[in-house]
Amino acid sequence: MQESDPNLPTMPDIPEPDGSDIAHGIGRAVLSLIPLPVSPIAELMIRSPMDKRVDNWRRELTAVVQILHRRLDEVELEALKRDDEFATTFLHVTRAAVSTHRKEKHEMLRNALVNSALPDAPVDDERTVFLNLLDEFSVAHVQILKTFRLLPVNESHFSLSLGSDSWRQNLATGHLYDFVRNANPHVGLDFHLFLSILPDLHNRGLISNSHPEPHRASRLTQLPELTTFGHRFLKFIESPLDD
Repeated sequence: MQESDPNLPTMPDIPEPDGSDIAHGIGRAVLSLIPLPVSPIAELMIRSPMDKRVDNWRRELTAVVQILHRRLDEVELEALKRDDEFATTFLHVTRAAVSTHRKEKHEMLRNALVNSALPDAPVDDERTVFLNLLDEFSVAHVQILKTFRLLPVNESHFSLSLGSDSWRQNLATGHLYDFVRNANPHVGLDFHLFLSILPDLHNRGLISNSHPEPHRASRLTQLPELTTFGHRFLKFIESPLDD
């Protein structure tokens, strides 16, 4: 067995699912309804996907350690081992990782963990909000949010304010849907799913038609755009190796 590099940050053990784990608890409840002779087979069917998720997450953690070893010096790595905020982040993303089957989510959680360890990491409270959003949002939420980086600016025929009560009936909503769908052809985005996601992004302050600027009146846009908060969220869940 290969010895671990003492210079690498030490990751806490991944907690095994137990009675407090929601998915595991539901699985046990389901098993209790199955006749005893069948239960071991059914239990195996439930445990195997969970084991696979844990194995996948362990591989992501290996990548995290490798990236941090390249980005941080020995002093920073040593400090990371004693960082309570980072330990909390680790536990948060690990719980989220074993609760999803989506590879895209695992990648975003890995990126969030790496970015939490870097010198320009978000402050503790903002980090917690970002992690909660990542846990709550679907992959489609994030894909749609990224599309707002590409939206055309100030096209008079393409105006939509999500602050309006009638935005769902606005013709521009269909144009915006077409733009987002064409930008994400592999997603197969349903129009009604799109309508349910837009207000989520708006209500969380990630996109807006109004953009406050220091010592000036808010800048208004015809289309909702990424807010500064939205930009910071995307940076947090994207690989720092891409910047």
